[in-house]
Amino acid sequence: SGGGEYSYDTPAATAAASPAPTAAAPPAAGAGTVTISDFAFRPDPVVVAAGGTLTLRNGGRASHTFTILALKIDLTVASGQSATVQIQGAPGTYDLVCRFHEAGGMYAKLEIK
Repeated sequence: SGGGEYSYDTPAATAAASPAPTAAAPPAAGAGTVTISDFAFRPDPVVVAAGGTLTLRNGGRASHTFTILALKIDLTVASGQSATVQIQGAPGTYDLVCRFHEAGGMYAKLEIK
């Protein structure tokens, strides 16, 4: 009977896990959304395909920058506003910061796949 419990748990876990990879696939396919709020970038890491486009949505009360020095990207997104940026660069991991709030810990990673 213990094996029966495990067989019920496995399909439920598989069914619950199946939508997550599907939901995560579009950012890797070339488009994604980055939420900027509470002095953080979400998701962290931000994952995008080379040449992909990110929509930046600032849901916080302060203006923030989306700055990746290695890729020469430096956008300011005002409170309540959105911006779009195309990510050009070699596959790898890059430092993403808000120039205004980096000293306060507002940084993340961007992964180009």
